[in-house]
Amino acid sequence: FKTKDNQYVLSFNACNYTEKYQHSLGVGLAVSDCVNGPYRIVTVDAPINEAFSDSGNDCSLFCDDDGQLYMCFNGYKVLYLCKLNTDSWTVDGQPEVVCRPELEGWDSIGIEGPCIVKRHGIYFYWYSSWTWGYAAGVLTSNSIHGPWTKSPANPVLFDSELWHAAGHNNCLRAKDGK
Repeated sequence: FKTKDNQYVLSFNACNYTEKYQHSLGVGLAVSDCVNGPYRIVTVDAPINEAFSDSGNDCSLFCDDDGQLYMCFNGYKVLYLCKLNTDSWTVDGQPEVVCRPELEGWDSIGIEGPCIVKRHGIYFYWYSSWTWGYAAGVLTSNSIHGPWTKSPANPVLFDSELWHAAGHNNCLRAKDGK
């Protein structure tokens, strides 16, 4: 992911089976001046989400119109949004809870795989669930900080004759703007 300062950031899932992190997933970040690397891991000592989540993975990055970099990721049955400080590669403040699964319905068992895109002034927070197969849903907001509204059409991507396991998506803007 390219930042406003022309650095490239790579997010990754990390797992550490030491006594401190047993059965815990974490989010790691690596930075480079070139898209091809080499990348320097900036979360060497601990996952970036260690201070506020006992687990987390599936990080996706989003840069808002003002150049502020955010990361969204999932914890245990919760989707988060955090503001990133690109000088220290730490989270600014506490993460915002964007969504929890419904008690019943398509996303009741678990949620993961978030990503954010903005089109025509609307923020779209995509996420996945494996409750009804592997499907993707979307939340929308007029502000990066919410409130977020689940689409009544969720899941919007699901198993069909065309594809299987439609969840865990991500979005990008091509050079032609699409």
